Amino acid sequence: MENITLRKIPNGDEYSDYMQYYTYFYEEQNRNSFMDISVLPATIILCIVIILSLIGNTLVVVISVFYMRLRSVTCIFILNLALSDLLFTVGLPFWVCGYIWGWTFREATCKVIHFVFSAGFYSSMVFLVLMSIQRYMAVVHPLSRWKKGRCFTCIVVCAWVVSILAALPDTVHTVAYPESGGCMYSSVTALVAIQYEYIIVFVCAFLVMAFCYIRILQTIFKSLTNRRHRTTGLAFFLVATFFICWAPYNIMNFLMTLTELQNLKYIYAFYICTLLASTQCCLYPVIYGLFGLKFRKSAWEIFQRRATLNSEQIGIGERQSDSCV
Repeated sequence: MENITLRKIPNGDEYSDYMQYYTYFYEEQNRNSFMDISVLPATIILCIVIILSLIGNTLVVVISVFYMRLRSVTCIFILNLALSDLLFTVGLPFWVCGYIWGWTFREATCKVIHFVFSAGFYSSMVFLVLMSIQRYMAVVHPLSRWKKGRCFTCIVVCAWVVSILAALPDTVHTVAYPESGGCMYSSVTALVAIQYEYIIVFVCAFLVMAFCYIRILQTIFKSLTNRRHRTTGLAFFLVATFFICWAPYNIMNFLMTLTELQNLKYIYAFYICTLLASTQCCLYPVIYGLFGLKFRKSAWEIFQRRATLNSEQIGIGERQSDSCV
């Protein structure tokens, strides 16, 4: 594999290896049969992810709001996770277009798409951390109970504010380069700083969630009762799915900021990890269906009823329950 020559960008700085490989990827795609090998399967996968995510997460929002009435803390977390996934999904069609034809949109669109990706990633992680802490308090310290109210509303609002603020650097330092068909970062310094932000936040969140579930498992195993922890199992599988999907992506980003990768195989590895990360947004509704009896029942009722939902016809027998699963 030939070495890649450095190119100049408008502000006079040189591309980093990471940026160069974006350019090299599109050049190989146009020059060889790369489209048939990589782009077509990836495009099909992403289109399937977009469709499933839109249908699944919209269904979760409808069930959470109209059926479950946001009666419990878990319901509120599930609603916000679905909104985070929908936010992330909004950017995927533009990524599909950029993946096939290169970035042909304006710089403002480039910034917006980076923002929705970053905000979706951070908000999902923040709400998973909060959900893990809530399950930790409910199982390990059952007397300290989270309650819905003004304080909890402030926590949810603060979670979104933190996610948006964390996504702003990604938005500010994103620039469109029409000559290379890429939507990239403006400098090597911005690239490294933002990637390290992703990695550090991901590792810190994982450590918090790991601590919570280790203590939860210890408490459950020591318990003399046979009480079922369906909600805890749901939260655990949501966290495990998030880690499986996003850990390879963050590892590849970390490696690419440390090493000079001079092989096309690393591009394949990076895009495979990126595709894996993108699938997370359509997997959560499947997990809700597996662990949530009420979600399955409500979804089945929606498909049986007419398209227009009447609040008086919805879940009359379920309204006395305080569980979301």
